[in-house]
Amino acid sequence: MLGYGLFLPELLEKKSMEKIRKLFQKSVSIIGIGTYVPTSSFTSDDIEERIHSQSQYHDFQKGIVYDISGTYTRHFVAPDEQASTVAIYASKKAIESARLNINDIDCIIFASASQDIIEPATANMVQLGLWSTAPVMDIKNACNSFLNGIQVASSMIQSWQYKNILVCSWETPSRAIKWNTKDRKEFKDALAWYSLGDAGVAMILSEKKKNMPTVVFTEFYSKWEYCYTSTILWWGSLYPRDAEKNYFLSDSKALSEAFWLHAKEFCLVSLHKYGWKISSIQYFFPHIVSRYSANIFRDVFSIAHHHIINYNSTHGNMASCSIPYALVRAIEEKKFAPWQRWLMIWLGAWASFWVVGIQF
Repeated sequence: MLGYGLFLPELLEKKSMEKIRKLFQKSVSIIGIGTYVPTSSFTSDDIEERIHSQSQYHDFQKGIVYDISGTYTRHFVAPDEQASTVAIYASKKAIESARLNINDIDCIIFASASQDIIEPATANMVQLGLWSTAPVMDIKNACNSFLNGIQVASSMIQSWQYKNILVCSWETPSRAIKWNTKDRKEFKDALAWYSLGDAGVAMILSEKKKNMPTVVFTEFYSKWEYCYTSTILWWGSLYPRDAEKNYFLSDSKALSEAFWLHAKEFCLVSLHKYGWKISSIQYFFPHIVSRYSANIFRDVFSIAHHHIINYNSTHGNMASCSIPYALVRAIEEKKFAPWQRWLMIWLGAWASFWVVGIQF
């Protein structure tokens, strides 16, 4: 005991503990990727026609949906497609991409704002569709859900609990769009969500592999002051039977304010913690949900357009799938080079901020 006691003060120092942590902690790589997009696509003109046909309020300017959202097209699921069924499509692609079989997956995480039902977990439905015996769980945190999934999966791998973890998501936000608005206020509240689109994404995380993208860090920050800026209030104990609460509502002005006031400082502090700088990052993957939010992101961080990868214009706001979908597409298109740094940066409902650093 005396010998260990002599070194105790040094071991308790933060830097020493950090060195010990890094010595025993595994690095985590993304070894498999997959996406799925529904076949049915709708232009902003199609969306406005649907509003006209189903809504009591028609006194809006033609072209306003595209002008606000910046979205040309978005994709909607078919009536018989659910959150789990399409997550299964993306998951099978990711497993094949990783050159694994289903028995190699020893944990399944369904990380999404959407879900099939309240109970059981949607991850159980994915498990059933994949014929897997792996333990499963759901992670739900609005548009941050998939990043939470990456964070939890990384921690499990780093702590030697599991080797190959499937993180999958399927977002069906189109089913929470309010098409029938009775007046200008309701239309304005629903306007931000006419850019919503459906999609599925899956990734296999594992121990660090050569020539595979590595998850370097995940950082999170949340501001309770913005807790009701973006909501779907149905299904919980607060409004268990009120079907009118089954629609997206958003205060875009408040979310923009949150990003202006807090995003840059949080991002810079997080990057500094890991020795990164904005100038050292090749590509940024922001959660852009409108034409205005795209401009805000560029202005706040002073980033040239060609360093930003996002699919809002062709796929709309895919909730928690927006950023991982863009990341997967960039990997598939081989945009990466050795030692490149990529940054996923998120603003989700509440407001919650996330950054995830990826290095090749």
